[in-house]
Amino acid sequence: MDILSHFAILEDPRSDNNTRIYSMELLVFIAISGVISGFDSWVELALFARQKRKWIAKFVAVPERMPSHDTLGNFFRRLDAKQFASCFAQWACALTGHQVDDLIVLDGKTLRGSHDRCAGKNALHMINVWAGHSRMILAQHAVQGKENEITAVAELLNMLELKGALVSMDAMGCQRAIAAKIIEKKADYLLSVKGNQPELLEELQTTFPMAKSEQMHQQTEKDHGRIEERICTVMPCQEKLVKGQWKNAACYIRMQHNREVLSENKKSKEILYFISSRMMSPKEASENVRMRWTIENNLHWTLDVTFNEDRSRIRKDNADFNMAIIRKIALNMLRREPTPKQSLNVKRKLAGLSDSFREVALKI
Repeated sequence: MDILSHFAILEDPRSDNNTRIYSMELLVFIAISGVISGFDSWVELALFARQKRKWIAKFVAVPERMPSHDTLGNFFRRLDAKQFASCFAQWACALTGHQVDDLIVLDGKTLRGSHDRCAGKNALHMINVWAGHSRMILAQHAVQGKENEITAVAELLNMLELKGALVSMDAMGCQRAIAAKIIEKKADYLLSVKGNQPELLEELQTTFPMAKSEQMHQQTEKDHGRIEERICTVMPCQEKLVKGQWKNAACYIRMQHNREVLSENKKSKEILYFISSRMMSPKEASENVRMRWTIENNLHWTLDVTFNEDRSRIRKDNADFNMAIIRKIALNMLRREPTPKQSLNVKRKLAGLSDSFREVALKI
């Protein structure tokens, strides 16, 4: 089976005991196919395995009894998280391919339910890597607290194939060393500039009042009782000091959002600033800045609402990290399933009800 071939190099963490009657291939297959089918906990996955034993036997060898929830939980809490993450990244790359013009977004997310006060364990915080155009999750990397995100981002960039891509990060990634690393990987950067870079922010704020009309792109949308106006302005980076400090700096971007909620007669304005090594037209810059937010709407929100990630109490050892990978495998597969006009939530329910739909989603 194609997907399991990418996880064949995993080292079995179990000692030679009775649990070895269940192969790693079987346990990984139960987890992936079960989560796709709407089963989120070890107890639910064990129930799925018992109910779908004949179906599972079509693809992997099964013993007389299916694994219990303890067997599944103990396996994934001991499974090497770095190995599993590496296998996932290789599979995701093979699934999506690398699009030269893709926007790659790195952003952090905390699994709120993974904390364990009794064991002194904080909630797991991760950096997720998101392909903006294909709407696929490419990798994840654990962080020891949000304050260590910069170090984790540098490690993650070393792992990724980024040639030709536009890499975007929020203010936490707006660092000279990170910009240089992205250029070293033969990619371009699009970094959000906020108060953590006061000199650069001041330079941007003083530059844009001189902008000309041809350097702007304006778009207005009215939907759901709200009017939103977006004005994107792009200006070339000409300040020698900035170009010297920020490797290959090419342009500044200013995005202004004007919003009006009609029912409340409430107006608001937000201004965001960016620096990029890729010179873009105002329209192209506006599209890339907007696409950055798909990681929040199409990944983080989906994981919490459709896959119940924040409510999950899976937390022992490596189990929370490894289950996060399984959710992302399921999310990628359901997104690639071609049935039109079906939400991910409906697709999960269909996979739980229909063996044939589950096989299509799993591509088996």
